[in-house]
Amino acid sequence: MPDNNAEAGPSNLDADIGSTPSTSHSSNDDEEPKPKPKPMSADEAKKAAEQAREASHNQAFKSINPHVGAIREESRAMQALEQAAADAAEYNGNYAVIAQPLDFLRQLDWRLEPPTREDLLHAAALCHLVYWWRGPEHRSWETLKKDAKLDSGATEALQQLTPRNKERSGASFSAEAVQASSVDALAELAPPSEAKGGGIAYEFQDRHQVHKCVKEVMDGLHPESKVVLWDGQINCAVLREPNRILVFFRGTVDPGEMKNDTRIALVPYKDSGVDEEAYGPVKVHKGFKAHFAQGGGDKRIVDCVVQQIGEMTQQQSSALYNSWAACEVVITGHSLGGATATLCAAAINARASAYCRITLITFGSPRVGNGAFAVAIDQRNQLRHWRVQNELDICTRVPWWGVLGGTLPGAYKHTGHHIWLSNGKIRWQVDRVFKSASRPMNLLAYPFRGLLNSNKADIRVHMMRGKFSKNGYIAHIEDWEWHIEEAQTVNLSVI
Repeated sequence: MPDNNAEAGPSNLDADIGSTPSTSHSSNDDEEPKPKPKPMSADEAKKAAEQAREASHNQAFKSINPHVGAIREESRAMQALEQAAADAAEYNGNYAVIAQPLDFLRQLDWRLEPPTREDLLHAAALCHLVYWWRGPEHRSWETLKKDAKLDSGATEALQQLTPRNKERSGASFSAEAVQASSVDALAELAPPSEAKGGGIAYEFQDRHQVHKCVKEVMDGLHPESKVVLWDGQINCAVLREPNRILVFFRGTVDPGEMKNDTRIALVPYKDSGVDEEAYGPVKVHKGFKAHFAQGGGDKRIVDCVVQQIGEMTQQQSSALYNSWAACEVVITGHSLGGATATLCAAAINARASAYCRITLITFGSPRVGNGAFAVAIDQRNQLRHWRVQNELDICTRVPWWGVLGGTLPGAYKHTGHHIWLSNGKIRWQVDRVFKSASRPMNLLAYPFRGLLNSNKADIRVHMMRGKFSKNGYIAHIEDWEWHIEEAQTVNLSVI
């Protein structure tokens, strides 16, 4: 958008929406007030709303400063739209016509909203949990809620008390009983690798690491959260809260998943909702698509989430002015799980109600599809993607070459806002990437990488926590300096 629009203000907004009926009257008392027109019928209002939907987005933005910071400072622009919406509702009851530009402004402002440290940590805990938790048959959700309330530190301290010290400290028989119960419960959280003194990189190392993860997950959820779907083939869970749905996927563990990781051919993907006549064929990684589709998991998961969204939005107010944010959906995953979560988000967004907001958060995710597929993520005003990369995580830099339908370098494209954990700082790029973090792998130069760059690029920085807890995603998000601020520019491709 040209810079000469930078000074546009409420007067221009009024001009854009000037065709909307107004309740204002002349200051001349002798002039007879104009009679109000007959209210629109339901069919007429619906038709008018559809016509407004086609034109209102561009109309609203032609006269709005492209800098989001300025929009927030000049709140008069938003207030003008709010007043126009109220006038329209009072004038003839046709609320939809003017509410649509206002909703779009809200959606764009939401899409560029920066994440918080707590947002990323809770999503990371969900991703980490499914490397241990294998669904309700393994351990019920209600039992996990109880596990989260255990005090593992107190339990360890009680175990070390001698009988005489217990007497001096006033520890009662009931306290010993509680301690014994806690010890038993914690023992049930012990991962298989604990008996061997620790496992491979992605595994939990002991029961206390599992307990910490369970507690972090439950602390960020509503007390009434429940599991509405568990897919054991894809290792994916769908949770429901009163006003939020959470979907989280596990990364690569077994040989079949590793095989899918290597199937880098680009194949058609028809569930993205992208206009292929305008953007070209939508293609995605063959292995990621196969993983998501195995056993009909893609249809089962998407159908479940869309159904939950429908139920939630029906429970909310029917007024368009407030209903666009009636339902929150959070979709997250790590590594292969991040790629699968991206496919899932595109498919859900293509089918979901217009009155929900979808936040996709991925950790260590590889590139998933081509440029046309990126449209399904980056040019949807009710979907935002926070793509988190830890240092020079190898998995985030592949694939690069496409084969069988995309043989040129760069055939694959990343999506979303790039959040980079680098050199003790957490920064982001809005709708762009940090180029130095996104270069493809150079195997010839890799042995000398440490001489050229201080960022790590080995398996340690790809883990959530596991064996390399000090170098993984969770540790760096917890400890490193936060340098994520509000977005200063608008991606015009979403208009």
